[in-house]
Amino acid sequence: MTMVVDSAWFTDFILAQGMPVPHAMFKNTSSLAYEQLNAAAIETLVYHLNQPLPPGANLVQFFPFGGAIAAVPPRDTAFVHRRALFDLQYQAYWWDPVDEPAHVEWVRAIRTSMLPHMRGAYVNYIDADIDDWTDAYYGMNLPRLMQIKMAYDPDDVFNGPQSVPM
Repeated sequence: MTMVVDSAWFTDFILAQGMPVPHAMFKNTSSLAYEQLNAAAIETLVYHLNQPLPPGANLVQFFPFGGAIAAVPPRDTAFVHRRALFDLQYQAYWWDPVDEPAHVEWVRAIRTSMLPHMRGAYVNYIDADIDDWTDAYYGMNLPRLMQIKMAYDPDDVFNGPQSVPM
């Protein structure tokens, strides 16, 4: 699945790289770290970040958790990953449709390679390639979220390919 990105920050980033900016296609996904990354995890990240790819911008963003996020028990809200230390978002951006397979495979490969060191996924980076997405996004909160959905959306009006199922 490709999406079109038109955002000022990304345009500025691309212009700084000397690339044209008609619009970019992208693929992203995520996983969460519940422990500090060990040497093997860091080597895995470095390996994938050093892979030669067609023109584009491939990156991994670290989003720190803890603090106020961790102060709320995981069962008290829809967001189950409150005890994670940080979220990694794996991202690939490209402009020429012919480059899509290489960039999509890079995102798939880095997430798969990092799974021994990570778990779950952040629901806001929805990814059709995650097999057990209900557990990855919602974890132990899924049964309660399904009950809430049945109570407030019995006709399943608010649905999407990976939204809370009925």
